[in-house]
Amino acid sequence: MSTTDTDSDTVTDDNPGSTDSTTPPVVTGTAGVPRNLTRDDIFNPGDWVEGSYAPADTGKQQPAMEVSVTCSSSSSDPESMEMRFSQYSGTLTAELAQAIDSPTSDVEVQAALRVDGREVAVRRFDFKETARLQTKLAGAAAVVLEVSAVADDNCSSHVTNVLITSLSVGD
Repeated sequence: MSTTDTDSDTVTDDNPGSTDSTTPPVVTGTAGVPRNLTRDDIFNPGDWVEGSYAPADTGKQQPAMEVSVTCSSSSSDPESMEMRFSQYSGTLTAELAQAIDSPTSDVEVQAALRVDGREVAVRRFDFKETARLQTKLAGAAAVVLEVSAVADDNCSSHVTNVLITSLSVGD
């Protein structure tokens, strides 16, 4: 339970061990201790949905996060999620694939990681391929993972479902 001192507008938490669902999460951890991240760890998850999905390369159901991206010849609006880190010195690893149940299999996807506004990793992958992006987190406060369909003359509002099959921090 939180209370507010009306004289000073100070908020105090009567239960410091509780988590306030209105406060976006910040990833903390112990160096050397690997940790898988879920949607609950994401500061701004955007349209990503957590569930059980099958990547096109294996066809086997597994826990993952999914978002749909649309390709058009003029542009492709990216889908993104933002993670915040506090005094974390390990490595962030994201593994991505396209879902076997995507509406189309002919969309190339581009995934990018930006650390504090600077692009540090980019990878393109086709339907049955996977992509792995990594970045060091020493000194990082914000990391954005962005996915988009690669626009070309052959795509016309084609949609594919992109999966994050693994999102983890560790050494």
